[in-house]
Parts: sequence; structure tokens; C-alpha cells
Amino acid sequence: MSRNFITGAAVIAVGVFTGYYTFQPAFQELAIQRAHGNQPGSSPDTSASKQNANSSAINAPVQAPAPVAPGPEKSN
Repeated sequence: MSRNFITGAAVIAVGVFTGYYTFQPAFQELAIQRAHGNQPGSSPDTSASKQNANSSAINAPVQAPAPVAPGPEKSN
């Protein structure tokens, strides 16, 4: 075996460990969702999300008027 094989194996091992460490919270959340029977990517209460969608259209924020350039200053 050559040194390149050992180096390549070390790089792959570090990459796998980094990926596991980075995505571990997402994997745990997915496992919890599957254990409770929820579909991934969907909210547990769909009626609440529909209510939020309807109320956001009704309670849309009012836009502020566009800023106006100042006119000539008057001196007394």
C-alpha cells in the first residue's frame, strides 16, 4: 500500500465525520418526526397554517409613502 491510500482514507474519514457532525440535528429531528408519524416537511397542524395564511393576507402591512425630495429652503 502506498502513502496516498492512507492519506485518501484519512480525508474520507474526516469528511464523513464532519458531515455526520454537521447534519446530526437534522437527522435527530427527522427521526422524531418519523417516530410521531408526521410527514417530513409538513407542519403538525395544517389548520393553523391555513389560518396564518389567511390572516396574513388580511393583516398585510401598509407601505409607507415614498420619500419626497426636499424643496428649496426659504430664508427669512
